[in-house]
Amino acid sequence: VGTDYPLIVRMNGNDFMPGGNTRQELMTYAKKLSDGPADALCINVGWHEARVPQIVAQVPRGAFSYLARGIKEIVDVPVIASHRINDPKTARQLLNDNMCDMVAMGRSLIADPMLPEKTKQGKENEIVHCIACAQGCFDNLFKLKHVECLCNPLAGHEGARGVEKPDTPKKVLVAGAGPAGMTAALTAHARGHEVIIYESASQPGGQLHLAAAPPGREEFTQLAKDLASQIAANKIPLVLNTQVTQDIIEKENPDAVILATGAKALIPPIAGIDLPHVAESWDVLMDRAEVGHKAVILGGGAVGVETALFLAEKGTLSADAVKFLLVNKAQDPDTLYEMATKGTKQITLVEMLDKVGKDIGKSTKWGMMQDLGRYHVRTMTQSKVIEITPGGLNIEQDGKVMEIKADTVVVAAGSVSYNPLESVLKKMKLDYRVAGDASRVATAFDAIHDGYEAGNQV
Repeated sequence: VGTDYPLIVRMNGNDFMPGGNTRQELMTYAKKLSDGPADALCINVGWHEARVPQIVAQVPRGAFSYLARGIKEIVDVPVIASHRINDPKTARQLLNDNMCDMVAMGRSLIADPMLPEKTKQGKENEIVHCIACAQGCFDNLFKLKHVECLCNPLAGHEGARGVEKPDTPKKVLVAGAGPAGMTAALTAHARGHEVIIYESASQPGGQLHLAAAPPGREEFTQLAKDLASQIAANKIPLVLNTQVTQDIIEKENPDAVILATGAKALIPPIAGIDLPHVAESWDVLMDRAEVGHKAVILGGGAVGVETALFLAEKGTLSADAVKFLLVNKAQDPDTLYEMATKGTKQITLVEMLDKVGKDIGKSTKWGMMQDLGRYHVRTMTQSKVIEITPGGLNIEQDGKVMEIKADTVVVAAGSVSYNPLESVLKKMKLDYRVAGDASRVATAFDAIHDGYEAGNQV
């Protein structure tokens, strides 16, 4: 291309693979490139088979920028940092700290294509952040589907899902301010409808706050904040701490209602389920229930695995404590690793199927399975719970009944749709749509996309 044409090389800062290129080898490679044809270097990381997570939410924002810094210190061309940089604040900090010369964002612009423009206009509070869930992007690729996005229902559907303006704007009442309800409200508002939202809880977000409770899943709280910020920016009235009833519907007198009342925990019909040492996983994740030293979790689906990891971290060293002890050489690295992964509770995960985590996305699942081992969580598959006893529970495995001692039994058996208003609306002969878990229990991805469709159809 000649010397007057800019050439940017995208390269790894570390392969994180046994037998792969190390950080030092790649720094040498970067220096050779900068001395020769390259006008800039964009620093990537890892490989799909690497055992170090790279794209999921448990990777801290900007965690791999140290690789860009190491190369920047030895080359004379601009160095671009990448990976898990999903907001202008992180990008600005990396630039101000001289970690890089530029920042690359990929999935962040799938979640919100207007991120650069919102930043330029001083509207950073209106950005919808990528939460690194990988549900619509990388998980879809494994299914040979085109890229979509949990946070942005238009991604991959730009030509087919345009907002359709109604002939006559309506007054729309949305029951529920979870991901489905808020997305439905925003979509209906964008179409020109007058929208009001009612939420029974004290904050919007619904089950996004549950999803954010386990370690490495905090980004789901960001999505709850982003949706709430969008609601505020569009001046959509949001009434909290108020359960929608027939009286409220009659008072508001809407032309249409969107039911996004979510789900409630499923309580299986197991003998002893009402004993005092039995807790529900949602209560555990929200710190509304005390859990003893020996905890057995019933259910090895996504919620069960997340609850196990949430409890397994109890008593481990925090990131700040690890850094303090490491910098002061108070403990050797092996001891710090043990103290960062060995908590104070004994966790057993019981699942009827032959594997745990069958409903977890492929991009995220392997890392969570890896963490179950690291955090010493005992898993028992093909195990049926016979009864819960005052001292624990009895299970059947391979035709044999055995007892497991437990101070606390945590029920993570899934959830069921909560939709008490549909029958009321039918009697009132009001136009309505059902969205999210109120229609069918599924993922946050499904809730967002359901909410968009409901808001666009009402």
